[in-house]
Amino acid sequence: MSLTPKEPTIKDNRQISKKWFQIFKNIFAIIVLFGFGYYLWEHKDELYKSLDVSLWHLVSIILLIFISWFLGGIQATVTYRVSNINISVMEGIMLTLAGSFGNHLPMRVGTIIRANYLKEIHGLRYAHFGGIMGIRTLLTILATGISGIIGLLIISFTSYQSIPWDIVLFFLLLTFAPMLLLVFTIPKFDHNQGVLLKFVAGFANSFEELKQKPQVCTFIVILLLIQYIVLALRFIVAADSVGIDIPVGLLFLMAPLAALMSYTALTPGGIGLREMLMGYISFKLGYTFALGTFIGAIDRAVLLVMMAIFGGWSFLVVWLRCRK
Repeated sequence: MSLTPKEPTIKDNRQISKKWFQIFKNIFAIIVLFGFGYYLWEHKDELYKSLDVSLWHLVSIILLIFISWFLGGIQATVTYRVSNINISVMEGIMLTLAGSFGNHLPMRVGTIIRANYLKEIHGLRYAHFGGIMGIRTLLTILATGISGIIGLLIISFTSYQSIPWDIVLFFLLLTFAPMLLLVFTIPKFDHNQGVLLKFVAGFANSFEELKQKPQVCTFIVILLLIQYIVLALRFIVAADSVGIDIPVGLLFLMAPLAALMSYTALTPGGIGLREMLMGYISFKLGYTFALGTFIGAIDRAVLLVMMAIFGGWSFLVVWLRCRK
């Protein structure tokens, strides 16, 4: 019997890398949440004043959140119907809310339960779901870049101030990188060459299937841009509630970045990261860090309450349907 240590396999190395990435992500999330909490605590007097909003401002933000959810439901409906998954707009809204609520929990549970629901109820394979999510991510990044460039142009022509080159480069990258990936054709894989290649084939085929319908992709990007405008209106209401006159161009930068940060998995629901990034963009363009952070905090406070009610209910309904 040999006592020679067993050489780690490729699978072992992947598991180790995945474990270290998860540890790094958790540490990063803790640092961001702690830093955001510390900043709010240091400015608690200003924050208390900013959260004292009128009923009119509160109702306006709530209505705009409902509109955002409706637009998200349409996107889900249009996207899944390309793969012959016929869901209603209401079902699309429910899935969107369930996913958003679950993504405020550890391990991006929202993405998992949404994939499980579509497989159990509509027969959509996990690989196909991954392909759909992949191209939707690219379209979200593309819409973020387009909105950001519009915002930079508005700021440049209305305030006549110079724009930092790194901000310009960042939004140009967000715009053109997804375009290149959308033009690139993923090679076809044989479904009968093992479990891994079968999954890759399903992902690639679903990705290409949606990509071959530019009218659908264009429609989704338009819906995303409208969604960013609605989010910008939420920030206008939040700013008005504390007597702040916020530049329109800045809103076209904050809104898409806020949505994109909420889309990431670095912190639950992008909490802290979204608000701090809004503060950073505000500061880089010559405004105060507190301007972006407090506007984001007001909107987040209302959103979290609504997400707990409507998102929690949607999550429960989706979970119960999967268990039948």
